[in-house]
Amino acid sequence: MTDPASPPPLAPSRRHDGWSVDRQNMFLTHLARFGGASAAARAVRMSTKSAYRLRDRSPAFAEAWAAAQDEGVMRSFDQAMDRAMNGHLVPVYREGHIIGVRRRYDNRLLYAACYAQPPRE
Repeated sequence: MTDPASPPPLAPSRRHDGWSVDRQNMFLTHLARFGGASAAARAVRMSTKSAYRLRDRSPAFAEAWAAAQDEGVMRSFDQAMDRAMNGHLVPVYREGHIIGVRRRYDNRLLYAACYAQPPRE
């Protein structure tokens, strides 16, 4: 799997406001972190449509995109499994003040995690 932080050589843009190599790398980093092309495109101030066009025209970018998405899916699956098994902390209030925390478990998430197929490596 290609590391999204260091993708194969990417084609620089001919436009000053286009898909520069730095912008492509930032897009791939956001894609790996958040998993969605729309959010990643917004983060680098480009349109989702132009990101898909670049992916269609550049095999190196398409390969790096796939690797970034795989990493994002694995990260999301790991976070869901952790939250399903360990729960999350919720503050307990009394008279407007936090008096402690309680661990809350989501049984629906645990059920879904038990029956989900782990993402491919």
